[in-house]
Amino acid sequence: MNTLPLRPLLLVSLAFLLLQARNSLATEPPRKVDLSGRWSGTWRDCRSGHHGPLHATLCRIDDCHYRAVFTGRFWGVIPFRYSMTLDVAGRDGERVLLSGTKHVGINGEFECTGSASDCELSASFKSKRYDGQFELKR
Repeated sequence: MNTLPLRPLLLVSLAFLLLQARNSLATEPPRKVDLSGRWSGTWRDCRSGHHGPLHATLCRIDDCHYRAVFTGRFWGVIPFRYSMTLDVAGRDGERVLLSGTKHVGINGEFECTGSASDCELSASFKSKRYDGQFELKR
């Protein structure tokens, strides 16, 4: 009995089965991180050295935007509160890249860029008079 014609058919069938198996083992897409909720930490201004407590509440507007409300204290006793929309600028693995701007009175435009994971948010801020860092956790 001649088995030569069956070899190409078996090889093609084996190749097809291997491709099917590989496709079924494809990695899952990265899960979406929802940054909504309360965050706590500190802020530090690199120009003046001032620092203090900082709290933020983030609320997801849609896949591309979060509403952020920041509260804290300046000089240890002067409270501040401001809100801004943070744009989702992209993703870096499990981290969400964020950016936003807000006009804050005499300090002009306040720019904020950073990234966040499920449990930590790190950002830099800059305005006419200030330049510093936020470090927040939940």
